[in-house]
Amino acid sequence: MEHKKNTRCTQMQIQLLQKYMANNKTIAINTTKSFIGQVEANKRAREWCALRALLRKHGPDKSVEKWKQTWRDLKRKHKKQKRNIVSNNKDHVEKKICDIINNDLDKILESSTVNADPLESIGERLCDLLDQQNSNLRLRNTIERNKLRFEHRRF
Repeated sequence: MEHKKNTRCTQMQIQLLQKYMANNKTIAINTTKSFIGQVEANKRAREWCALRALLRKHGPDKSVEKWKQTWRDLKRKHKKQKRNIVSNNKDHVEKKICDIINNDLDKILESSTVNADPLESIGERLCDLLDQQNSNLRLRNTIERNKLRFEHRRF
């Protein structure tokens, strides 16, 4: 039994693959033959062969199936990174909210007389925190969009 070594692609090949997929969305989306029909499946197979020939010029050769696997892996990696960003951001916000609530409750319990409504100050601080978080998310999305635009223009 012969074990085939996985061939790593070059950074140039990855960039070309991403650019090609951005310009050819029909093959970037994985759809089974039963949904697209045989004619479209044949067209996609020809496009994958053309892509393979293009990528072969810039690094090690891989089969069409290996290039499909590379594309799947890149998509999964991107989705995982996006999930991690959202998850880390969510954990950070939840921690801040808990800190605000715990801090305010500690102040209320320590103080024997409270002049203002304690729940009102908690609500105001939570609203400020959520407004700040929304601003940060909008800024992060803008930065990500600009990065993608810049990457597309580089080719």
